[in-house]
Amino acid sequence: MAGKAAETKVLEFYDAGEFIGQSIFRVYPPDPPASDHTVASIQYFTINFGKRGRGLGRRCYTGMEQTLRKEGVEMVELMPIDHASGFWEKMGFSLKHGSMVKKDIRNVTQ
Repeated sequence: MAGKAAETKVLEFYDAGEFIGQSIFRVYPPDPPASDHTVASIQYFTINFGKRGRGLGRRCYTGMEQTLRKEGVEMVELMPIDHASGFWEKMGFSLKHGSMVKKDIRNVTQ
């Protein structure tokens, strides 16, 4: 996504006051003709190793997606590492262009 400047953002995730993970993403404004949508590109998303397998990753991603939608983001993209591909598929992402996965978050009800 070349062209217009992206804004880098960080979200920290907490459960009962305890830090459990974080996400770093960049938000790209529309940049026709390359893209007519505001896109968030997830650079980093992690849940602490000892907290995995409890549904916290799903809860954190769902909250992050709601925040992105409120900020006008229409599409989310990422390049998953192999062991996390199943998680991202469960979150509604689909494989595009080799290893790039994208998800349209417009008009999604939670």
